Amino acid sequence: MSVKKQMRRAARAAREEKKQKRAMGALIGALAVLIVLGIIAFAIMGNEF
Repeated sequence: MSVKKQMRRAARAAREEKKQKRAMGALIGALAVLIVLGIIAFAIMGNEF
């Protein structure tokens, strides 16, 4: 296999890995936001009862 093809394959793998990490980061961020909103909602509800 030529060096150029190897380089291209390595670059593609690196891009895929970066994309997966970004997706995981987005998921974790969304979960954190949901948890915080849930805590705030329960705090407000707790004050009303």
